[in-house]
Amino acid sequence: MNDFEQQLSALWQTQQVKAVDIKQVKKRLRNLQIKHRCYLLLDVLMLIPFVWLIGWSPAHLSTSATVFVLLLGVVTIGYTLYLGWLRRAVVLGRLTTADHVALLRQQLSNNVRIARISKHSAWLCQLAICGFFISEWLVEDFRPDNLLNFGAIMAGVTVFNIGFYVWAARREQRFRAEAAALG
Repeated sequence: MNDFEQQLSALWQTQQVKAVDIKQVKKRLRNLQIKHRCYLLLDVLMLIPFVWLIGWSPAHLSTSATVFVLLLGVVTIGYTLYLGWLRRAVVLGRLTTADHVALLRQQLSNNVRIARISKHSAWLCQLAICGFFISEWLVEDFRPDNLLNFGAIMAGVTVFNIGFYVWAARREQRFRAEAAALG
């Protein structure tokens, strides 16, 4: 070995290794389990309005509104099932201590996917609502007094979706950073 390689080897061997704090990892995983169980419960509870609208819609909604609610319900069920599948490991996890770090890495990777999907669902939701209002305007008997209601709803939904997009984008960045820090 030459002098440079010996110096490099000596430097490398004197480096401090940061030990993994398994208590901190277990605490972080437990917090993730609680959060994801709550998120999963919220995802399932968000299906209740669709069930209510589908049961209520034949008598009170227009045909295009009923079709829109049914299509949105199918998409929402698929979305909920996919999010549940991404959360399955941490929600159902009964693992040994040695598996905690691997599970945490996997869940952080899944969290990045969830945040990315959530981010894109904001503009897709906005697009779907715009399509719904356009179809209502084209197909149904559209009254001018509905324009103010639709405008107020669109403004509220737009503000909400912009905020939701920003929130999800920040979560995606945070989860990426946490996954990179974990190794």
